[in-house]
This record gives sequence, structure tokens and C-alpha cells, in this order.
Amino acid sequence: FITENTPHTEHKIPVKVGSTKSLVKRVRELQTGNWRPLVIVANVRVPKTYAIRIEHDLQKRLSHCRILNE
Repeated sequence: FITENTPHTEHKIPVKVGSTKSLVKRVRELQTGNWRPLVIVANVRVPKTYAIRIEHDLQKRLSHCRILNE
């Protein structure tokens, strides 16, 4: 889970949910398109065979929170 490093506010803060082979590289890629510093809120290491299923399940469960079809 990756989000912007912003002061706590009452506004919703976007969070990126996904799987990657290299977390550091992925944060760097996402940072390129975002002017606010990004931070890793949490990460969970799972066997590769489960990663896609878990990612899809999380995205489905959080689908009501999606922003502009992201």
C-alpha cells in the first residue's frame, strides 16, 4: 500500500494497492508522476502464486473507493 506523504486531514488520501517484484522500483516509477512525496504504508510478502489472486481480491473489496477508474 502506497500513499502520499501529506499531513493528516479530513480529506480522503489515495492509496495504491498492487503487486510488484521490486517495491523500491515501483515507488520510484509512481513518484515520477506525483509531485507529493510517496510513502509505503504497508507491504505484505506472499508467494508469487498467490500474489495476483490477493491483489484482485483486495481491489474488488475496495472497488467502492476507486477514484476515476484508477
